[in-house]
Amino acid sequence: MLQRPVADMALFATVPPGWVSDRALLARAQALVDLLPSAHRLLFHAIFWDGGRMRRFCTGPSSIEGHHNSLCGNLRHTVEVAEQVLALARTRAHVDQAVAVLSALLHDAGKADEYCLRPDQSWALSDRGRLLGHRTTVIEWIAAAIGRWTLRLPAGHETALLHNLSAVPHAPAWMGLREPQTPESDLLSIADKLSGSDDLMQRLLTPQPGWGAYHKHLGRRPYRVASSPPA
Repeated sequence: MLQRPVADMALFATVPPGWVSDRALLARAQALVDLLPSAHRLLFHAIFWDGGRMRRFCTGPSSIEGHHNSLCGNLRHTVEVAEQVLALARTRAHVDQAVAVLSALLHDAGKADEYCLRPDQSWALSDRGRLLGHRTTVIEWIAAAIGRWTLRLPAGHETALLHNLSAVPHAPAWMGLREPQTPESDLLSIADKLSGSDDLMQRLLTPQPGWGAYHKHLGRRPYRVASSPPA
């Protein structure tokens, strides 16, 4: 057994079928991690060098009543966001692909400890979720992993990563939070919103043209137009 995290391993290949039955989803997640440079990949592995945390990350929801609120919803949302960030980063020379993808893979990682299962098998906020939230949780994990395993990212990458994970769009100045200020944080914000909106749209739209169902997180009833005729 490995005694410490290493960069060269397929972490998602170790996930048991009892956690995630969708093996294609795990393959997509692994493909994203494989794209990271060694130092960034090692940090990701170090953060999840905990079987319980990895299980909760893979099996938990991304919200209770909103988008991706089902079993393995957080993993699915994470993969969608990271794939969209990667596609956007590849067409923009001013974006650092490694920082962008690692930020996307970690942006909701803290939700592994944000929710807990009630006895009736419904999801609820944990004490950590109520008191701290997933943004603070993942930054704590990053700091602990770097300190415990003496990890090093290229100059400026650690600060950029922490900014991307803590920045909040449209945050009032008095809150002491920072708005996204790196190109990677901009892409993360766009992809995160798109993944959440897509999931709600797919659930709320009707099969036929017309108005779908209302959802408070979407703030409206989505409308489906009729399919375009063949060219």
